[in-house]
Amino acid sequence: MATLNYTLTVDNAVSSVNVSAEINDLTAITTINDSEYVNNEEKQINLVVGINNVNIKVTAENGDNKIYKIAITRNAVASPPNPGGSSGGGGGYIPPSILLDEEEELEDEVIIVEDEDGTKSVEIELSEEKFDELLKDLSLGSIEIIATSEEDEINEIKVNFNENIINSIKNSDKTVNIKFENVIFSLNAQLLNSLNIENSLQIVCEVMDDSKVQSVEALKGKSISNIFNLDLFDDKLKIDKMDIEIPITLTYNDLLVKNNEKISVFYFNDNTNEWEYVGGKILNNSKIIFKTTHFSKYAVREYNKTFDDIQNHWAKNDIEILASRKITNGVSEEKFEPDRYITNAEFITLLARVLNLKESSESIEYEDVIGDEWYIDNLRNAKNSELLDGSYEEKFYPNDPIKRENMANILVNAYFYYTNTNASDIYISQEVRFLDEGSISNAMRYQVRISNALGLINGDDLGYFYPSDGATRAEATAVIKRLLKLLELM
Repeated sequence: MATLNYTLTVDNAVSSVNVSAEINDLTAITTINDSEYVNNEEKQINLVVGINNVNIKVTAENGDNKIYKIAITRNAVASPPNPGGSSGGGGGYIPPSILLDEEEELEDEVIIVEDEDGTKSVEIELSEEKFDELLKDLSLGSIEIIATSEEDEINEIKVNFNENIINSIKNSDKTVNIKFENVIFSLNAQLLNSLNIENSLQIVCEVMDDSKVQSVEALKGKSISNIFNLDLFDDKLKIDKMDIEIPITLTYNDLLVKNNEKISVFYFNDNTNEWEYVGGKILNNSKIIFKTTHFSKYAVREYNKTFDDIQNHWAKNDIEILASRKITNGVSEEKFEPDRYITNAEFITLLARVLNLKESSESIEYEDVIGDEWYIDNLRNAKNSELLDGSYEEKFYPNDPIKRENMANILVNAYFYYTNTNASDIYISQEVRFLDEGSISNAMRYQVRISNALGLINGDDLGYFYPSDGATRAEATAVIKRLLKLLELM
């Protein structure tokens, strides 16, 4: 059922009131005092002396409805004292009494803080009673907290959850969506338990512009959203890393976009002063959702990168898209070398960037891998995430071209990892896929079939797969893009 937030303002004559409602379900139909009402517009209600009842009815698409009753009391106009002794008509300001569902509305505490340099921030202390009412409301599937401010020059908003509210969320199955301007942060019991939050929790959103971030990257792009500096505090202690992924939704300016396939969420690495790829799934209404295990400076950005040696290549579009997302790099600023074979280490590095794999500290037990190689962290994370299962045993062969059967096997493992599924969840109607299937390693034969069924890797026009052949950089780029599409990451 839709929820509703409303604001009331009274003019100086106390003769009318403007009602403005925000409804979180755009499919809902709304009426105010039985007349049609447009979401987020103001409707003027004329007041009489005494009690004025305003009924706001919200009807969801499934026919369920809820009525919000607001009682506004207008007192008789009082005549103010006249300094000159004469009498005359006058309008005294008397604040209205506002009731929600025939009970006094419970307010959150809002504090505006101004630093010595003149910077203003807003701190919101949530009301326990108000929050408990929302949690107990069976008509609500989730709780929406609107964390915005009408004050001028407010760039930072803080939302505080005290210990009692934290415990209430932990004992509830509802999701709490904190809606900053152009940022939505989702909170639930699983997340709080994973973070071991027991006392207070503070979520901070600061809106920044490009001038606040001094990037040194060679590949120049543009922000198509504000930069959002997000922070999370456990009892005033900043949380830098999390063991669970947090979903965050950003809004971007669609008018600035040239190619939707080249936009993505990036975070600013303060150590390297560069923007790094995060990913994200594009939603309707110029929104993009992504998951992260750390808070930082995030923005939706668009890059346009190409290379001199791909202008007439069949994979030009795929290469440009992945290069613009900073997933793949050229061998130099001007050259990509699309037809050169890609190595095992290079392919694993690409996948690690795409999936944002969890960091692992486990040792690598391959005979041909030492601990200080450039790819070691990505290899460790990939192995710990079971992406390499079935492909490599005693040796990894980091500098050898990746075999097509290994590439297919790893791609399917990546699909299982991201979707939290396994081979038993996939039904393949055609058992034999390729004429040379007998030459595919037994441990990877079924995985190759799955990769073909998912549309990730195909054979040639004659029906051959060539499992032991290497794959080129262009071919690897094409299958990585297919995986992104399949996982709805672009």
